Amino acid sequence: RTINFDNTHIDNLEVVLYHSDNPYTPFSKWSFKPNEKGFLSQNEKINISEDWGIKIKYNGTESDIFFIGDVCYLYNGAFYTDAIKLRFPDSWSKEDLQSLSNIYNEIATYRSTHKINSLSVEFTNNLTEDVSLGFFNRDNPGFADKSWVIKSGEKKNLCCFTNDWGVRADILRGKQKSTHSKMFVVGNIATVNSAYIFSSADLFPSTQSVPKN
Repeated sequence: RTINFDNTHIDNLEVVLYHSDNPYTPFSKWSFKPNEKGFLSQNEKINISEDWGIKIKYNGTESDIFFIGDVCYLYNGAFYTDAIKLRFPDSWSKEDLQSLSNIYNEIATYRSTHKINSLSVEFTNNLTEDVSLGFFNRDNPGFADKSWVIKSGEKKNLCCFTNDWGVRADILRGKQKSTHSKMFVVGNIATVNSAYIFSSADLFPSTQSVPKN
């Protein structure tokens, strides 16, 4: 498979790949400017597997070396990852990476069957905890583009999103994120009435309230 990298870091960085047959010597390196993304290639795209290694170097420091299969998600037959997943690998589980593969495909399906429109969002938090509500750009659902803290019982109007964006909520306990919902396509969960209207019950359909610890 090929691999696409997105530099979601604020500085220039270097991506280093390691071949599985020679894990102690860099296979090749690529430089990325902030917000730059693209496939790693040497005249042509490189065909790699999950047991290859990858790390990033930035500001005089570097990440650990990770297996491709542990920090990438799959979309359209290619691996995708970004600077956030390599800087903070503990923030993304295998299940999270699989959900990114799923949401990419859901977004593609939604786009092919629906008209895309931009409206404000009306969100109500019916949970007993505050939540961090994150919206994920339809072209990069691996990284939250915008997020807000919505207090327990609060209704909030947010502007503006198209119906093919991804959305996810993290339940906050203190300042820490604990349980999070799966990621949904906005248009698949929202009621439309001059705004995209949905609530915590749509993101956590199994419960209206989460007990406090």
